[in-house]
Amino acid sequence: MIIALNGTVSCGKSYLGAALSEVMSAEFRGEPPMAEWPNAARVPRLHRDVQDMFLRSWRVSNLNEAKVLSKLRRMVVLDSVYDILHHTIVTRIAPRFFGSGAYASLLTECARIDHEHLPIPDVIVNVTVTSGTWRQMCKARGLDDFYAEDHLSELFGLQDVFHTAARLRCAEMDIPVLTYENTMSGPSCLSELAEKIRALEPTGSERPSSSR
Repeated sequence: MIIALNGTVSCGKSYLGAALSEVMSAEFRGEPPMAEWPNAARVPRLHRDVQDMFLRSWRVSNLNEAKVLSKLRRMVVLDSVYDILHHTIVTRIAPRFFGSGAYASLLTECARIDHEHLPIPDVIVNVTVTSGTWRQMCKARGLDDFYAEDHLSELFGLQDVFHTAARLRCAEMDIPVLTYENTMSGPSCLSELAEKIRALEPTGSERPSSSR
């Protein structure tokens, strides 16, 4: 079974994913810490293409590994499903999500390929945060120094974009979507979330790995 978390930057997906995987005795596949990102030296927009492709390589690898583990009857928690939602975003929500130009065209093509070929999770958990909580989380990670104020506001706005994309994508694929509100006090009521997820565990054949 593949459980994927979804939400904006710094909403606590990684921390929640690690904690949830312990509660459910599942494998956890996360993204690398910011210190290991190619542009970690406080130049967030200078090499955005390098950063995007670096993180994409992790997400795609995690999804494919999760598919293999799922076939072996292992439960896997992923801390991000950005890439499988991009196609829904650019076709149904925000056509200019990637901007314009050659690099935007490349990302759009990647989104199309992802939509057709990447494995689909068995359940997606939309991780929500309030604006105040999210700001505290960003400050704790140093993102208020890493990003300009206008860019921080833009990132928080992605919460609704990605949550809507997950609901639309999952409606197409008949995949359940759960919602979990994260707080600064750390993951709470994880046993309740875990029970909801276990109740959704597939009992028949595995889900198709493409939207077609």
